[in-house]
Amino acid sequence: MHVEVTAHAIRRYKERMQSSISDDEIRKILQNIVLRGEVVGRHPPKGERVHSYVFNGLGVLAKLLSPQEAVVITFLGNRARMAWERKEAKKRYLRSRCM
Repeated sequence: MHVEVTAHAIRRYKERMQSSISDDEIRKILQNIVLRGEVVGRHPPKGERVHSYVFNGLGVLAKLLSPQEAVVITFLGNRARMAWERKEAKKRYLRSRCM
C-alpha cells in the first residue's frame, strides 16, 4: 500500500510528541502506523473512508483513497491522549445537548 503523509500530520506529531526528529523520520513513523496498525475506528462523513489506526500505542487518522492508497490526515497522539480527546469530545457533546 502506498501511504502519503500531510504536512499537518507531521506538524501535529512534532507538537504532540515534542519531537525534534526529521520530517522524513516522522513520515516513516506515520506511514508505518497505517501499514502495520490496527483499524480502531471508522469515520464515514459524507461517504469518505476515514479510519483511525493504532500501532505501538500511537494513533493516526487516515483517508483511504483506494484499497492500495491512503493519506495520513493527522496524528492523534498516544493512547492516553486519544482517551483524553474522546472524554473531552463526549463532555462537549453532552453540554451541547443541555443547551
